[in-house]
Amino acid sequence: MLYEMVARELGRNHLRSALTILGIGIGIFLVITLSSFSRGIEQNIENDLKYMSGLITVVQKGIGFQNYMFSKIDNGVVEELKDIAGVEEVAPVIITRVSGFGPVMGMDPEHFDMFSGIEVGFEEGREIERDAYEVMLGHDIAEKLKLGIGDYITLNGIKLEVVGIFKKTGTEDDNAALVSLDMAREIADMKDEVTMVMIKPENVEDAKSVAEEINSMYDDIRAASDEDVRKYAHKLTSQLNILTFVIGGVAAFIAGIVIMNVMIMSVRERRREIGIIKAIGASNMQVLGEIMIESIIMSIIGAGIGIAMSFFAVYLINHMLAKAIAVITPELLIEAVAFASTIGLLAGILPARQAARLDPVVAIRYE
Repeated sequence: MLYEMVARELGRNHLRSALTILGIGIGIFLVITLSSFSRGIEQNIENDLKYMSGLITVVQKGIGFQNYMFSKIDNGVVEELKDIAGVEEVAPVIITRVSGFGPVMGMDPEHFDMFSGIEVGFEEGREIERDAYEVMLGHDIAEKLKLGIGDYITLNGIKLEVVGIFKKTGTEDDNAALVSLDMAREIADMKDEVTMVMIKPENVEDAKSVAEEINSMYDDIRAASDEDVRKYAHKLTSQLNILTFVIGGVAAFIAGIVIMNVMIMSVRERRREIGIIKAIGASNMQVLGEIMIESIIMSIIGAGIGIAMSFFAVYLINHMLAKAIAVITPELLIEAVAFASTIGLLAGILPARQAARLDPVVAIRYE
């Protein structure tokens, strides 16, 4: 009987219930989406660092390492970096994006062993040649575009032959294209600049000191060892986590107040009904439980809507960027449902206690 009351009450005032549930859903949507960005950024950087251990990354100063595509480093600076003490190898890199495609990376073949994903190996095909109009594709983008060895693809007006397809890595490289540096210059229209430089120090232990030396010599570029990049990633994700916590706290407070007010109104409207079920034997705990269940159910339904909205938003963002910059994990979904349930539980305490304390004789007389 009590469970029938729960179902009936949720459907009694459609607009009020819908607005309450939507409010909870929006709060959960914001929390999940922001958290997915935090986890996605950290996961992407950690995946890249697996392949860049001991290397130094150089980008334009003021450009975050996650935004390296907007970086510009003059070719003259690249040549100067080769003469710095402790530097063994310098690999200029151009990374750009093509509409309807994933990231396109350009680097000369002799440096491939320095960068993410190259050592994973080929599913089929071979490496590109330095001056040839050729391209190697990540597993997922080749599968998505139904391209195989010998097929051609046009990137920003440049026609390239597919000569290699990488094995699946589980990173953003699965949606990337790899061309020679000269081909990347044509695709990105960057004749005198590159977007980043990868440096291999003579000794891995000296990576940090070499990066510091570069930073002391130049004001317009920033060098960082893999350790520095990891610290930067943790700092960025910590800031996102703080933002998520603040927004989540505000959303929880507002949602809790809304649910509590809605449930208080509901209890007042149903005083007579509650009095009757108490008169025929329902205990205070049963009434309290019924109101609490209503509150929690609304929160969980709202969480479901918020989760659906988050999946849609994350899919659109990742699809537009052709990169898994936001990641929704099973743990995040569990946390979201638990978060919503806790809001419903806490918000339902006051109205539930009011309902449980109603005198059935007085309540039955209520009109």
